[in-house]
Amino acid sequence: MSTRFQPVETTEPKEFSTFITPEEAATALSNWVTAMQAGNPKAVARLYDRAPSLWGTIAETLATTYENVLAYFELFLRGKNNLQITIETRHPQSVGPVCFISGSYSFRFTDNNGKEQTIPARYSFGFLKKENGDVVITNHHSSRTPCPEDHSK
Repeated sequence: MSTRFQPVETTEPKEFSTFITPEEAATALSNWVTAMQAGNPKAVARLYDRAPSLWGTIAETLATTYENVLAYFELFLRGKNNLQITIETRHPQSVGPVCFISGSYSFRFTDNNGKEQTIPARYSFGFLKKENGDVVITNHHSSRTPCPEDHSK
């Protein structure tokens, strides 16, 4: 049985300039980290395009609207006190008008029970530069880093 890909049609065209530099994308990633560490889901959601694609670290569904992105970050940031995000590796790649940055990061925080938590994860962001010069996140995938298997048995 084959599954056919069905493209998602958006009602609003994406407006972008020709290219975004890896430096501009790195600045946008830094802005995302700052907004996340501030614990402000609205500030984080405003960094995304009007028609984004977000598979969050703990998401059960793909977020493709501002409202979905906001709801995801309201859930994700809840109970993550003193959140610190460390970008551990970063690999930029420009593809036409989009600059992708992939790598690994970790989320460190204190939960509501006072327990220190660390979530290692891997990520891919796609950044797009709009005609007005704003850089937005058009694509973002994040997943927990799998625990290494014990192959000694």
